Amino acid sequence: MGHNGAREASLMKRAAFWCAAGLAVLLGTAAALVALAVYRPQLLRPMVQRALAPRGGSATLADLRLTLSPPTLTLSGLAIAGPPKEGELLRLDYARVEWIPGRFSREGPWLRHVEARGLVFERSRPKETTGPPDLTPITRIFDVEDLSLTDARIRMALPQGILEADGLRVRLAPGEGGIRSFIGEGEISFRRNGSTLARGKITSRGKVTPGPAIDADLELAAARLELPWLSGDVTGRSTFHVTRKNFEARELSLSLPNALLRPVSDAVRPLEPIRLSAAGSASLDGKEPALELRGLDVGGLLRARGSFRGPALDELSGAAEGEVPRIERVKALLGSALPARLAGMEMTGRLPFRIVLSVREKKRMLELELLPREVLLSLPDAGLRCRFGGTLKAGSPLQEWLRGRASGDWKLSARAGDVLYQGRALPLGKLDARGAGRAADGSLRIEGVDIRSETLGRVTGDLSIRDGSPGGQMKGDGLPAAALLSLAEALTGRKWSGWSPAGTIDVAARLEPAGGGPRVTSTIGFDRVGFSSPGGDVMGSALAGRIGLEARLESRPRLTADVNVDRGEALWGTVYLNLAQNALDLHAAGTRTAPGEYKDLALDGGLAQFGRLNLKGTIRRSGGSWRHQGQAVLNETRLGPLFRTLLTEPLATSHPDLAALRMDGTAGVELSFSGSEKTADLKGRLRLRSVDVRREGQPPLLSGLELDLPIEYSLGEPDPGRPRPTQAAAWGRLRLKELRVAGQEPGPLDMPVALVPNRLYIEGAIDASLFGAKLNLRRIQVEEPLSPDFRVTLAAQLSGLDLARIYESKPLLEGHLEGALDPVHIGRERLTAVGDLTGELFGGKLDVRSVTVERPFSPGPEVGGDIDVALLDLERFSEALGIGRITGRLSGSLKGLRIAYGQPVAFHLKMESVPVDGVTQLVSLKAVNSISVVSTGSGLTGVGTSLLTTFFREFPYAKIGFESALKNDVFTVRGLIHEDGVEYLVKRRLFSGINVINRNPDNRIGFSDMLERAKRVTGERAQ
Repeated sequence: MGHNGAREASLMKRAAFWCAAGLAVLLGTAAALVALAVYRPQLLRPMVQRALAPRGGSATLADLRLTLSPPTLTLSGLAIAGPPKEGELLRLDYARVEWIPGRFSREGPWLRHVEARGLVFERSRPKETTGPPDLTPITRIFDVEDLSLTDARIRMALPQGILEADGLRVRLAPGEGGIRSFIGEGEISFRRNGSTLARGKITSRGKVTPGPAIDADLELAAARLELPWLSGDVTGRSTFHVTRKNFEARELSLSLPNALLRPVSDAVRPLEPIRLSAAGSASLDGKEPALELRGLDVGGLLRARGSFRGPALDELSGAAEGEVPRIERVKALLGSALPARLAGMEMTGRLPFRIVLSVREKKRMLELELLPREVLLSLPDAGLRCRFGGTLKAGSPLQEWLRGRASGDWKLSARAGDVLYQGRALPLGKLDARGAGRAADGSLRIEGVDIRSETLGRVTGDLSIRDGSPGGQMKGDGLPAAALLSLAEALTGRKWSGWSPAGTIDVAARLEPAGGGPRVTSTIGFDRVGFSSPGGDVMGSALAGRIGLEARLESRPRLTADVNVDRGEALWGTVYLNLAQNALDLHAAGTRTAPGEYKDLALDGGLAQFGRLNLKGTIRRSGGSWRHQGQAVLNETRLGPLFRTLLTEPLATSHPDLAALRMDGTAGVELSFSGSEKTADLKGRLRLRSVDVRREGQPPLLSGLELDLPIEYSLGEPDPGRPRPTQAAAWGRLRLKELRVAGQEPGPLDMPVALVPNRLYIEGAIDASLFGAKLNLRRIQVEEPLSPDFRVTLAAQLSGLDLARIYESKPLLEGHLEGALDPVHIGRERLTAVGDLTGELFGGKLDVRSVTVERPFSPGPEVGGDIDVALLDLERFSEALGIGRITGRLSGSLKGLRIAYGQPVAFHLKMESVPVDGVTQLVSLKAVNSISVVSTGSGLTGVGTSLLTTFFREFPYAKIGFESALKNDVFTVRGLIHEDGVEYLVKRRLFSGINVINRNPDNRIGFSDMLERAKRVTGERAQ
C-alpha cells in the first residue's frame, strides 16, 4: 500500500505540473496576441481575416486596433463574402467596441459602448428556411450600455421578392437606474419583378430595462402599398415587449384608409378603409406562438376575429369566425374579374364563415366552413332566383390548401316558394341538396349530389370543373308527370288547368367539356304515360318513347332534339292514332347566333305511314317582331292513311256513307317562305299523283287526278289582285280522268292552273252533264284560296236542263231551263249569281234570277232565288200536282224563296189567272175542295155541295187569285179578289160557277200544318 500511495502522489504532482505549464503557455500566447494586437496589429490581421472567412467564402479587413485602457477594439473596412452559390455579403465601414472587464461575470451590460457605421448586409439569392426565424440575437442589446448604429442597409432576396431596408439608424443611450432609452428608424421596401410593391418608413421608440426587457412602440408611416390588385397608403402601429426568452406584440394595428381595388387591369374601384387589429407572442426561438386576431375589416366586405396558439409555429391551432356582411358588394367589386358565365349572376345576403386550424396525425389541417343564411341568388339571363341557406365545409392539410387542394361536403336547402323563374314560384316544395367536393390541381369535383324535392322526387349526380370547363351528370328516375307539368306551367307562364297527366318519367343529363364550350346531353324516357285535356278532346294513353336533347353551350349555342314515340294511343278531337302502328319520330335543331337571332333551324319528322316533313330556315327579331325565312319539303305523302285518319274514321258515325270510301295517291310540296309573325310569302310547287277516291266494290268516284301547281302566295296579306301569269313556266297542270258526282260524270279534264298572290287561276272550261243538261264552267278563279275567307268567281252556262229529270222517280215538273250566270261568286258563307235562267214550265214561260246559297259547304245549305212564271198551263200543272182539274193560264211570282234540307223556309207567292182567247177556265169540284183544304183546313161540306156533285163535275170561273207567304215557320194564305168586303180565292162567273171564299183572312198556321193539308189533297205527290 505504501508503495502504491507514493506512486499515485508522484503522478498527481506531474499532472499538476503539466496543467500549470499548459495554462502558462495559453496565457503567454494570449498575452502575445494581445501585445501584437496593441502594438503590431498589422501582423495579426491575416489571422483575423482567415478566422472570419466562412467555408467557401472570403474575408478582408482594412484595419484592426486594440487598446487596453479602456479595453477597446476598432475595425474598419471589413468585408465578408459567403460562398458564391449563397450570394451573401457583409460589409462594415467602421466599428468600435468598448467593454467593461469587471462585468463579465455579473448581470447587466458588459459592453460600455458599441458604435458601427456603414453596415451593409446583402443576400442576392433566396435562402430556403425551415421553421420560424430565431430572434435570440436581439437579446445582445441587453449586453450593450451605449449603442450607435448609423447608415446601415439590408438587402435580402426572398422567394416572394426582394426586401430592402435603407438608412437604418439605432441609438441606445444610458439613463438613470440602468434604464436605457431606445430609438430607431429606417426605410423599408419590397420589390418584385422590378416593381415596388410596398414601401414606408419605420420609427421605433422605447426603453431597455434592467429586467432585462425591451419595451418599445413601432410606427409605420408614409407607407404605400402597390399590389397588382390592391393599392393605397398604409399606416400602422405596434407595441412590443421583449425579454431574453419571449417576444410579445401587445398591440398591432394596420390601416389602409383609401384603398383601391383592381379586379382587372382596366378597372379601379375604391374601397372603404381596411383595418387590422391583432396581438401575438412567442419565445425568441419560435416556440409557444400565439396570435389573437382582434378585428379584421376588409373595406366592409369581410370581417373576422379569432385566436391561434400552439407549441410551435408548425403546430399552431385555433379558429377565426367572421362574415361577408353583404355578398352583393363583393360581387359588384369582383364582377368584372368573374368568368363570363358568372358575370351576370347576382347574390345578396350575409355569408358567415369559420376557419379552423389544427394538427392531426402530425399534419396541419385547415378547415373552412361557409354558413349562408337567407342568401338570394339571381341569374337574370336565365330568369332564375333562389333564396337558400345551408353549410359548406372543406378541410385538408394546410400544404394541400397552398397547392389548391381541398375536400369537403355541402348541404343547401330552400323553402317552398323560394325558387322563382321569371318572377313565378316553381312548385318544388321544400328543396334539399347535398354532396361532397374535392379541389385539386386546378379542378373541382362535386360528388354524390343528391337533390330532393317535395313534389318532383329525387335527382342524383356529380359535377366537375377542370381548367374552367364544367362537366358532370344528373339522373332522376320515376319523376311524376303531374309534378313535371306543374313545373312546366311555372316555367312557361302558361296554365294547363284541367289537364290530368299520369305516369312517371325518367331523366338523365350529362355535361361534358367540348371544343368551344361545354356540351349538355339529356335523355328523357317515358313508359305508360297518359294525359287528358280539360274537355277530353285531346287524350293519350300508355304512351312510351324517348326524347333526346343535346345543347352545345358555345358562343353560338346549338340545340338538337330527337323525339320518338312508338307505343300508346292518342286522340286529337276526332283524329285517333295508334302509335304502335304509326310511330312518331321527330328531329329538330337550331343555333342561336346572337340575341334574337337563330340560324340553321331544322325540323324533320313524320308518322310511319304518312310521310315526312322537312323544314329549314332562320328566325330573327327585328323592329319588335320576329322575321323568318326558310324552305319546307313534304315528301311523297300517302294520301290513303291521311284520308282514313283525318276524314273517314273521325266522321264515320255522323256520315256513314264515308266509312266505305277509300283514297289512294301521293302528295308532295316544296316551298320557300319568308315573312313575319303574321305574314308569310310562299313560293314553290304542289304535286298530287295518281289520286283515286272510291267505294269498295264500286267504280271510282274520282280517278286519275294529277296536279302540278306552281305556288306563289302571301299569307296574312290582302289580295293584291295579280293578273293571270303570262309566262308558260308560271302555269301548272290539272288532269282528271274520271269524276262521278250525283250520277253525273264531268270530265276528263286537262287544264292549266296557276297560283299567284293571292289567286288561283284555272284556265279553259269544265264541261259537265247535269240532269241531262250541259253545264259549262269557265273563267274560274279563287281569291285567297288558303284562307277561310276564300272566294270563288266563275261564269256558268246551262243548256237544255229537263226539269222532269230532277225527280225522275216521281216527276213533278214539266219543262226546261237554260241560261247564263255571270259572274258567280262563291264564299265560305254565301254563293251569289248574277244573270237569269229562262225556260218553259208547264207550257208557260219560266224566269229564275237572284240565285243565292247560304252556307254552301255546310250539311244543310240554304238555296234562295226569285222565280217568275207567265201563262203557265193550269191543266197540266194541276194534273202533275194531283189536286183536281183546273184549266186556264196562270201567271205570277215566287219572291224570296229559301229552301233548306229540301223544304222551304221562306217565300212570298203571288199567282193570278190570265184570260187567254180560246182557253177555257174551268175548275173541278176536287180542285175547289183542294183549294179549300189548303187555304182553310177543311173541304166543301153540306147539302148544297152534295146536290152540286150530283149534277156538275166542273165549274167555270172568272178569276183565280191568291197570295201566300212563309216566314218564321208561319204560313198565311190571302185571296187577291175583293168584292163587297168579301175575299175570294176563286171567283165564279156572273151566272154560273162556284166561289172559294177565304173566310178567315187572318188565318195563320204552322208550316208543318200546311204540309199536312197538302198531303191530304195530293196524296203521294206531297211526300
